[in-house]
Amino acid sequence: MSAVALKPSFSELPARDLADDFGGRIADLVDAALSGDHDHVRRVASLFAQGYSGDDRRAVVGRIQAAMKKKSVSLDQVRSVERLPVDNKTRIPLAEEHPWPTTPLLLEDDQDEILSRFVGEAKYADTLARAGLGSRFNLLLSGPPGTGKTFIAGHIASRLGLPFHVVRLDSVISSLLGDTAKNIRALFDFANHGPGFLFIDEIDAVAKKRDDGRELGEIKRVVNALIQALDTLDERTVVVAATNHAHLLDPAIFRRFPYRIEAPLPDEGMRAALWNLYLYQDQPRPEIEPLAKISDGLSCSDIRELSLSARRTAFIHKREIDICAVASAVLSSEEGRLRLPSSQEFDAKSKRELTARLNARELLTMKQVGLLTGVTRQAATTKVKRQREKV
Repeated sequence: MSAVALKPSFSELPARDLADDFGGRIADLVDAALSGDHDHVRRVASLFAQGYSGDDRRAVVGRIQAAMKKKSVSLDQVRSVERLPVDNKTRIPLAEEHPWPTTPLLLEDDQDEILSRFVGEAKYADTLARAGLGSRFNLLLSGPPGTGKTFIAGHIASRLGLPFHVVRLDSVISSLLGDTAKNIRALFDFANHGPGFLFIDEIDAVAKKRDDGRELGEIKRVVNALIQALDTLDERTVVVAATNHAHLLDPAIFRRFPYRIEAPLPDEGMRAALWNLYLYQDQPRPEIEPLAKISDGLSCSDIRELSLSARRTAFIHKREIDICAVASAVLSSEEGRLRLPSSQEFDAKSKRELTARLNARELLTMKQVGLLTGVTRQAATTKVKRQREKV
């Protein structure tokens, strides 16, 4: 299967926001900011970041993304206090609005098919409901940590033009008897005020099987409250949930998520696409293929972090990306436990040692090893012969 790249979509925003008009967007930002319309500020800012093409694009987009990430908007800034769903004791909001992602989303063909169908049908929720064809627009993402489940959810929100509200389970779950179920009801009551979007990460924390004898009665009440909340959702409300442990979910929860996408660890083709996107920013290089081969077992998040770390080092020291450092970090890393690329440039001795480590994996040809180490095929062959002679 091939990786499909999906760029952020803002097709549901007003046409005025989509106009490629620098002055108009600045005016929109000022108007929205002075009106306190945080949703609109974030949408216009995301559009501006996507469309800005000035010489200082990297710096400007970086500042916009940092500002949106730093200033996540809690629900008390989006809705009136009377409708604010919060834990009355701590006054912590039950969800926060996060910025839409601006990096393209890479999906396998089958994943893209499900996501496109889900988004396409959710856009016509009102029309389908009037025709008697309404549905639960609930999607479940499952897979190991770091496989992009939150990233996918953010792209869904952007393609629907809805604020990306992320549920805070630390404030939903309470030690007080009955409060967790009450918080769940308040959270979904908020979502039902017009077209809404909720992303529930680690949903298994509040949706475990009710027939598990080791669980207390409280978790069963919580699961019942979640089921009832999902059953009473407004047909225009979209719920995306994610779990690393799908086998723990109550069967009744599964039935309320008719759309499902599995997000496994990336295969070799997807790893190549990820290295290409994050390390070389869609500028194909011959080193990508061997990197994809040796990074088996790493998640999407792992590859992203290794790539960005290497790019940061190159940027700070004003030099090219050190592919030797990246390859060495990959060999020293495993899923969930990363060894970031060294900031020190590899000398001849370090490159020879890396060549030996790569040859020991027996995954690459001599030519591919040379692409990652800068060591010529002849030198690598001589090194191997010497090692054999010592044995």
